[in-house]
Amino acid sequence: MTTLRPAPEPGRLLSPLRVSRAYRNLMVGQFASQTAIWVMTIAAQVLLVRRGESTLTIALLQSAVTLPFLIFTIPSGVLADLVSRRTVLIVTNIGAVCVGIALTVTCAADQLSAGLLLVLTALLGLAWAVNAPSFAAAVPDIVAPQYLPSAGMLSSITFNAARVVGPALGGFAIALLSPTLAFGLSTLGFLAFAISAMVSHVPSQLSASRRFIPALRTGFRHVANARAFRTTVFVTAAWFGCGGALFALLPVVALRELGLGAGEYGWVMAALGGGAVVGTIVLAPVRRRVPGNQYVMLIMPVFAVCLIAIGFIHHPVVLYLILPITGAAWTAVGAVLLAQSQMLLPGWVRARGLAYYFMASQGGMAAGAVLWGVVADRFSLTVALLVAGLCILPIWLVGLLGRLPEVTVIGEATGWPIGEIDIPDAHLERRAHVTVVWQVSDEVREEFLGAMRELRRSRRRTGGRGWVLTNDVEEGNIFVERWEVDSWHDHLEQHEIRQSPEDTEISDRVKGIVGPPIAIRHYFEVDVPARGVDDL
Repeated sequence: MTTLRPAPEPGRLLSPLRVSRAYRNLMVGQFASQTAIWVMTIAAQVLLVRRGESTLTIALLQSAVTLPFLIFTIPSGVLADLVSRRTVLIVTNIGAVCVGIALTVTCAADQLSAGLLLVLTALLGLAWAVNAPSFAAAVPDIVAPQYLPSAGMLSSITFNAARVVGPALGGFAIALLSPTLAFGLSTLGFLAFAISAMVSHVPSQLSASRRFIPALRTGFRHVANARAFRTTVFVTAAWFGCGGALFALLPVVALRELGLGAGEYGWVMAALGGGAVVGTIVLAPVRRRVPGNQYVMLIMPVFAVCLIAIGFIHHPVVLYLILPITGAAWTAVGAVLLAQSQMLLPGWVRARGLAYYFMASQGGMAAGAVLWGVVADRFSLTVALLVAGLCILPIWLVGLLGRLPEVTVIGEATGWPIGEIDIPDAHLERRAHVTVVWQVSDEVREEFLGAMRELRRSRRRTGGRGWVLTNDVEEGNIFVERWEVDSWHDHLEQHEIRQSPEDTEISDRVKGIVGPPIAIRHYFEVDVPARGVDDL
């Protein structure tokens, strides 16, 4: 007799690893890849310092990693919705392996110039930019929604564990042999991720869009009209912008203000990353019992206080005591924001939407680093960290006033039925036009118009463009809703999978006010012959 094992409890930290083999494989690969990035970064920095390169050249190394991310993340999100996300993960990491081999070989042959190093580092940054939306979007494809909060915490643990292990492993490899060995180890990390993606089954969630630019437009329209997700993106940008002060100014606090050496600074980063890992594990039971908004409301003030306190620290021991708490608080809020973003986005547009989340987080941190650096130069380090900590207050008030969306696990909505329409294959890529005719009595006219405001947002969120509502001149109680969609493929997907429960609720509300539409018409664009001599 076979005994069925009960499903792991959703709130437990390790539950996603237990329910999904594909998730286990990809998390191992993700940890190996992130560790490889840190090993490569340490090796590159040490190589440039040993050669006596300028401070500007060393600083450009970080820009070479992050700049491609800021430029290519949104196009990469579109790519991940157009082709298999598993394929994207495999190809990008194989590309990173090729770059790693080039770094290893040229370094061993003493042919790795500063310029070539920056170019190869930028290529790794490009691989990271393409990889990030695909990986984040693939997680909800292989992990059930109720396990996503725990998956978000595990992602944070993986990232921060790599931040601790990577520099230590890179430093050990450099001390044992040379940067060449470190570059070789980083290559193995990228290879591990490529192999983990190869052996993992990731269901395809491909968009109906076959063309890049229309898919890019559709993704932007969804983000612009998905109010809850848009709010999360704004909060993410603000949070990372304020938190960017920590990572921009911590080197100055440790190395200049406290006079620590390079080795001691490594322990500073280990305290921050280690605190993030341990804190996430310790806080997991709290996260399981407390809704996301309340959890964020508890953690944000802790981080703000720690950030302000770092600006007033005058002893290394105090810094070592505060940093683990700071890292735990920073990671806890970031994990909630990522999990919310993953849960708010439907599968058909998830990678494109998450690209905006990554732009908000990385762009916010980059902008914050510049802003707080300017404030520190203009006034003082203490003032910069104080103001950054106080700027978290408005973000906290957004959540306190209930503006931060609370995500609940909900079922899939039923499709929007469409009649039998025989469209020739040659016309499926042509732009579709839709009209919906409503009959509205004078008594419910204002209520109908108010509901149509939300329905307009729904049409745009699911891929409609050029939406307009017109009123019949001869028959004042007739309203005609018109919009267009980039292709018939997209419009069929509007009917079949793009209708979220919220969209269905809005549509039902309109029907509850005036009844079902009295007519629905579909059109496709046709080509008009070019003007001939007779038309002149």
